[in-house]
Amino acid sequence: MGFQLQGNQFRLMAILEHLSTKAGGMLAGQVAWGSAHAWVFEFDDELDELLGSTGLAMPNAAKGFNKFAPDFIYRYKKVPALTYLQLLDAALLVTRKAQAQGGPFDNAPTKDVT
Repeated sequence: MGFQLQGNQFRLMAILEHLSTKAGGMLAGQVAWGSAHAWVFEFDDELDELLGSTGLAMPNAAKGFNKFAPDFIYRYKKVPALTYLQLLDAALLVTRKAQAQGGPFDNAPTKDVT
């Protein structure tokens, strides 16, 4: 789980190797995992402020997730051109949220490094 900046899209994403369609997993399993771990894909006020993003994440929760086979799911918001500092702050915020949920970032920095 983490983020990807692709063009003007800031994506909150997960790579679900254990549910890969190449390994016999099904898309429905990936969507179920994403729904059960909704916090991974949540753009809260703090993240929106850092990114300068507004509006709803796409696709909305009712429509599920965007995906790339075999194992990548995400939601995104369009963002203006970001500075390196904005991107670093957003990365640290996403990492801290994952740590708070028991995510796989146990050794990641937890303080502002600017």
